[in-house]
Amino acid sequence: MLYETYQKKINRIANLLAKLLKALPFIIAGFAAVFLAVTAVLAAKGTVSGFHCTEELTYGALPECSAKAFLSDVRYEYREMPDGDWTAGLPKFPGTYSVRAVGTTVFGNDRCSDEKTVLIFPKSLTVFTEQAMAYGDTPKVLADGLVGNDRIVCEKFIFAPCDPNDFVTTDSILGLE
Repeated sequence: MLYETYQKKINRIANLLAKLLKALPFIIAGFAAVFLAVTAVLAAKGTVSGFHCTEELTYGALPECSAKAFLSDVRYEYREMPDGDWTAGLPKFPGTYSVRAVGTTVFGNDRCSDEKTVLIFPKSLTVFTEQAMAYGDTPKVLADGLVGNDRIVCEKFIFAPCDPNDFVTTDSILGLE
């Protein structure tokens, strides 16, 4: 009786192992499929697609760029053409720049899109000085149309030699007699 109980247990284990052995190719194929799927997802992480960017703009306007990266955030890098260094900051001067979208891979490396060329044209400014000032003072220079933290600085101002006979009076400027 003890032997029969032992034989039933062994037969159940043998049947289970036989079924597992028959299913082994499917189990291996399933694990291989999961492994390949995970590897493909990890290999594709950070791949940039759909990158578009404004081609021409005036200084002070922000480039309108859009892109998507698979399972990653997108950042944009700029460099001055033709051989500038890539930086994350926006261009600070008018000129011709390359821009690219960058995603991050599973190991933290950069995966970049193709480069796009962006032309940044100078912005027109109206520069003027104070209306009245004393001879010898440095004038305050003002400008309409400055962008961001831009400023106009008067580093040097030279007055012409003064001839006392060439003074213009307020009356002659206003046309008064």
